[in-house]
Amino acid sequence: MKIKLRLSLLVIAIMTVVVAVITSAMLRRTSYISLDLNMRSLEFLAGQQAEFWKGREDGYVRTLHTLADMMRDYESLPKGERRNRYDDMLKNALEAEQNMVSLYMVWKPGAIDGMDERYIGRIGSSPTGQYAISYTRETTGITARTSGDIANMMAHISGPNARKDRVCNPESRMVNGKETLTFILSVPIISGSNKVVGGVGCVLNAGLFQPLIMNTIKSNDIIDVAAIYSDNGTILAHFMPERVGKKIFDVDVELSGSMPEIFAAIQNGTTFSTTIYDPNLRENVGFVLKSFEIGNSGQNLAILIGTAESYIFKEVKDITRDTIILAVLVLAFSGVIIYFTFNKITKPIVKAAETMRDVSEGHLTRPIAEHGNDEIADMARYFNKTPDKIKGLIVAIKGRTVTVSGIGGELRVNIDIPVREFSRFKVA
Repeated sequence: MKIKLRLSLLVIAIMTVVVAVITSAMLRRTSYISLDLNMRSLEFLAGQQAEFWKGREDGYVRTLHTLADMMRDYESLPKGERRNRYDDMLKNALEAEQNMVSLYMVWKPGAIDGMDERYIGRIGSSPTGQYAISYTRETTGITARTSGDIANMMAHISGPNARKDRVCNPESRMVNGKETLTFILSVPIISGSNKVVGGVGCVLNAGLFQPLIMNTIKSNDIIDVAAIYSDNGTILAHFMPERVGKKIFDVDVELSGSMPEIFAAIQNGTTFSTTIYDPNLRENVGFVLKSFEIGNSGQNLAILIGTAESYIFKEVKDITRDTIILAVLVLAFSGVIIYFTFNKITKPIVKAAETMRDVSEGHLTRPIAEHGNDEIADMARYFNKTPDKIKGLIVAIKGRTVTVSGIGGELRVNIDIPVREFSRFKVA
């Protein structure tokens, strides 16, 4: 292989290694930056979603507090009108809140008017006459009945957390003949004398969460997976609808490696993020879980959103492709330049080799062109002096050969005469 080709290949190989190392380091750094930026975007988006859902659920809590505040001055109303007045108030409020399945209130025994016995048998009264009206649209239209949450409401408003909002774990119930996931919110009714006298509650249709979650996924390119979880791990909405109503521990098996951290974040109202492999998407998914408190209940909901690595590294892959193409073009262009550069640089060496070949064949008259002041030019100058030196040596050797030849002839003559004389003497 010719020296210029060997040198060209060597330099190109070194350049390829250097370019590959630098490009790999830059692309790796770009990947880290892309992952960090996308996870930050995902965390910001999770925060926005958490604010949206908290605002949505707290809106129902505020509605309940508004009703409770309107009942604060119940003692200013005639006793005989109180129940009828609040019946109408509750029914009108339910008509305005289409997402509520039921709206109800439970008062402590005798608290509203002291006439519980008088109202035994009235719709919205317990067997003892305790005021516990409920309006519901679980069947066609809005109907009145006695609340089925008397025991739980009484336990709450009589306990240590009586002045806090109450959020119950989701449960399924029949709504218009269809099994529907629901959960209960309630707030205390506090009298003018600052006593807890009852509570106002509602049953929310959690089935409305699912279309909102699906719309969130469709309207955000960055979101590939999304879910909402209750405080006890019940799935209220999910990017895989068949999992709604089930427990996170039972169906979200892809999260099993991070389940303790996820459940702790849900209950503690904190944020958790990581990357897991999702067999449904068949790739790694980075996700952020953000939990939030409903009202002042101490109970949390959590929103989880995630994005696939194919989206996270989409731009990195484009950059990688473009970088590789550019690197190949640069190396090819550099290779051509290097080849012709070495061709020019090694030309004197090639000429020297050819001249050496001629010298070896006996031709001593071909000089090498001398250009520049570098080592190759010095080599050419030194080499051009070499044939002259060789010719001088040859002339000197030839001269000495002639001299030696003459001396040899004289020696033969001088030696030959005594031999002949000696021969004659011996013969005689």
